[in-house]
Amino acid sequence: MGQHRFEYALTTFSGDWQTAGIVSQAHAFAYPPLAVLSDAHAGTLAPNAALVRCDNPHIILSALSAAHRVHGFLGRWYNASDAAQTAEIHIPLAVRVRAVNLLEQPARATIRRAGVQRWRVRFCPFEMVTLQVRTD
Repeated sequence: MGQHRFEYALTTFSGDWQTAGIVSQAHAFAYPPLAVLSDAHAGTLAPNAALVRCDNPHIILSALSAAHRVHGFLGRWYNASDAAQTAEIHIPLAVRVRAVNLLEQPARATIRRAGVQRWRVRFCPFEMVTLQVRTD
């Protein structure tokens, strides 16, 4: 009942939906990044700066929130494929990163440092992983 508004997106691809990264594309369309207005001030970040980056299109960032137990934030990623995946996640502000559960308690996940502010995370099929990122 009442008026409704819908938006649709169409794309073409070859191969199957997983190889083409359709979930990543759909997520980018349905949930564009939100911006917050701030006062005018000189910034120190480059125009292409990002809070997090992931090199694997099958691994989708689904949530970011403030951490309660450390100075930093929580990032939640999920594997949108039916195959195990490995992703390198770049977190420029990170001092320490660890896998946690929803209560910010240590969790089992395969996470290894891959370089300066980079971590390699292994995901089982359709698995969700939460990372606690300490920034101080």
